[in-house]
Order: sequence, then structure tokens, then C-alpha cells
Amino acid sequence: MAGLVADPHVLRWVGRGWLPDLQKDDRAIPAGRGGPRQTGSPGSPEKVRPVPGGRQLMFNGLKGLAITLLSTMNGLRQPVTRQYPAAGNLLKHQAEPTPVKDRFMGFPALTWDDEVGEPFCTSCMVCIRGCPTQCMSAVMKDNPLFAEEKSTRRKIVDTFEINLNRCILCGICVEVCNFDAIVMTHEHEMSTYNRNGDRVDLPALLEIGHKHQKATDWIPPTKRVKPAAAGSGEGESQ
Repeated sequence: MAGLVADPHVLRWVGRGWLPDLQKDDRAIPAGRGGPRQTGSPGSPEKVRPVPGGRQLMFNGLKGLAITLLSTMNGLRQPVTRQYPAAGNLLKHQAEPTPVKDRFMGFPALTWDDEVGEPFCTSCMVCIRGCPTQCMSAVMKDNPLFAEEKSTRRKIVDTFEINLNRCILCGICVEVCNFDAIVMTHEHEMSTYNRNGDRVDLPALLEIGHKHQKATDWIPPTKRVKPAAAGSGEGESQ
């Protein structure tokens, strides 16, 4: 009775994978209960693929070694990042803060009006309503300097608090402010060991903002020169 033997040089697609082709051989032992079993649906197209030779196997091995070598060479390159805090005052290693670029956006702070001696913020709540994380809170009060005719602001901020743990530094509060009363400073190393220590109140916000105004030569909105309108120059036809 003819049996089935496996040809190690030919693979056949059976079921869900490649298996050695089963060839008929009169010299083989008949397949009994524990012998090989054919799977797959009858009539399915047979796919035969030769086993890769020695050259192909050697090429695949060299290819893998080349990829590993390239990865190793990339790891030996000089890193472009800097270990933090290599410079900064987060852990009191250095007195100077970590240098940042001029357009860097750190935590927000409130600006101070040196002419009148009060904040620019009127506590209009526009920034609080526009904050996506609701990390701000403020309270408004009547401005005593307005009654003395020393200020044009009827209302003034009484209390202002920002939870830096929830702030995502998006800058929306700066964009929606109508009085330029809030700016994105360069302060970013303000971590504490107390969870409530990252809640910054009004005096701290004004101190950070005033420091930022001096460092960046910030110009108040009342002193900014408006751009000339188009066609308003000299020589315009009458």
C-alpha cells in the first residue's frame, strides 16, 4: 500500500501555512493513525515554493548584520539634546535659569501699568472663559483710583490665581485679552514638591510679569504706535 513522505526540497501551501510537500512512495510506511494528515479544502489551487538556497540564506544574514551595524553607528553620533537640568535653577544647581529663545512660551503672567501704578487687568473674565483647562480664577472689584480720577479703569482685578499644574501653555488667554494684561513669559522652572505649591496668586503673577516686561522691553498698549493707514502719506492727490 502506497504511503506519503515529505519532500524537504518543496513546500506546498496547505491551510494557513507552508508545509513540506507530501509525495507518494511505495517504499514508505503506510500512514496510520499517527501518520501525516492532509488539510485544506479539496480542489484548492496548489502553490509550490522552493526552499531558499545557501546563497539566499547568506544574503539575508548579511542584510540583517548591515541593518544592525547602521543602527549602531547612529547610536554613536553626538546627541543634539542636552541633559536636563545641565543648566538651570530647578534643583538649585545654578543661579541662572536655563536659557531659552525669545519666542519661547512659558507660564502666563499679568502685566503692570507703571504710569498709573496698577495692573492692566480689569478682571473681565474673557481669558477665564476661553481657557480650555479652566486653570484660572479671578475676582473683580471697583477701582478706587477711578473715583480719584487717576485711572480710566472702572473695574480692577482683586484676586487672580493660575494653577500651573493644569496650564497647557496654549496662549489662548493672551490672544483673547483685550487689554494686553496677560503675557506668556519665559518662566518654566517652577516645580515644587507640594501639589498646591503650583498655584500662583496675584502678587506672584504681577512680579513674574513685571520681570518679563523689563527683560523683553515690553511696550504697553497705550504707548504703541499705530501703523499709518494706506494712502495717508504725503503727496496724496487732492
